[in-house]
Amino acid sequence: MEKSFDAVAFGHTAVDFLATVPGIPEIDTKMEIDGLDMQGGGPAATAAVTMSRLGLKTAFAGKVG
Repeated sequence: MEKSFDAVAFGHTAVDFLATVPGIPEIDTKMEIDGLDMQGGGPAATAAVTMSRLGLKTAFAGKVG
């Protein structure tokens, strides 16, 4: 029997908000952001994407959290 996947990730999905700032902020300072991006994520989903980019055939099973 041939396997369908190399790895299956189980977990929850989440929405990640990623902000970019100009340069590296100093300690105890405030900076305005250059941009804000919203992406899908979560620990298991991100791990599945990483494994897939490394060449494994992956699957994800989870729920929205």
